[in-house]
Amino acid sequence: MRNLKRFIANLFILTILFSSCIQLASGALDEGRKPKLVVFIVIDQFRYDYLRFADLFSSGGFKFMIDNGANLAEHHYGHAATITAAGHAVLLSGAYAFESGITGNEWYDRTTKQKMYSVEDSGHRLLRKEETKLHDGTSPKNFVGTTVGDELKLHNKFQSKVISISIKDVPAILLGGKTGTAYWYNSYTGDFISSDYYMKALPAWVKAFNAQKIPDQYFGKQWTKLLDEKAYARSREDNFPCQ
Repeated sequence: MRNLKRFIANLFILTILFSSCIQLASGALDEGRKPKLVVFIVIDQFRYDYLRFADLFSSGGFKFMIDNGANLAEHHYGHAATITAAGHAVLLSGAYAFESGITGNEWYDRTTKQKMYSVEDSGHRLLRKEETKLHDGTSPKNFVGTTVGDELKLHNKFQSKVISISIKDVPAILLGGKTGTAYWYNSYTGDFISSDYYMKALPAWVKAFNAQKIPDQYFGKQWTKLLDEKAYARSREDNFPCQ
């Protein structure tokens, strides 16, 4: 429960951050200028039909995207392996598993004769203060190819900044590409961490954010539904029996 509350609190913070970024980018497009900021958001296991709840947002969030964006109702993915890592690897690269090398969340390595985690890299270490159950080292080493961020940096002679932030290491690393910088949530400490593949130490702004211990502020408080009970009439009961 402690880690779940930390997860929800940080997810709430990231949602506010992303909403602000989207509004900044859209403002540039409205004025006919090249946007200085592009935000790409991925939500695991978010079904398309969940957008029917967009009217429950008074402003911002999904309502802003539906009202001001393009709704591509006939887009489909072209692979059968709907596994987290394989999906994240293709989103910004266009490379399916047989091209990117990311065939699943884990696979058997015939060279080492051991199980390999999709973003595992024994040549690097996590930036953290204490040991956890996380993998000792991670990086985009196992990914073959480039992402939109990588190509953007190459086009702009590495003057562009590509930052990927996620609750998990896999999406942060695979969406950030080879030349971006990735940060993800450590559910054992409630902090955002990274790998020494990207830097020698966490930057001051990440340390300052972690020092606030924002998730801890929710400990001992009552958790209630955000909206009035009638707003949930379109949802089935929480404890829905498996079929």
